[in-house]
Amino acid sequence: MARHVSIFFGLGLLWLFLFAMPVGKGKSLYEVLHYYVVDTRPVHWVVGKIQGGYDVTLDKADVAGGAANDTMTLQGRETLSQSSEMLKAIE
Repeated sequence: MARHVSIFFGLGLLWLFLFAMPVGKGKSLYEVLHYYVVDTRPVHWVVGKIQGGYDVTLDKADVAGGAANDTMTLQGRETLSQSSEMLKAIE
């Protein structure tokens, strides 16, 4: 177990070292790879699609959630009134 943990941390330090390597003009390998791999049009397109779907889901849930919220509020009030009536009957 200790061997596996030490290998994990050792590879983690190696990983950090590789991404921190300077590549020129004050930039690290991480910054260069981020620019050429992550900060591209296809990635931005996928992120836009995911964010759009997330926003639509929230909007739909808000519309449906309003009716569900009202129903739950009414049920909660009804349950509380029944409980208070039961307590009065017990007293």
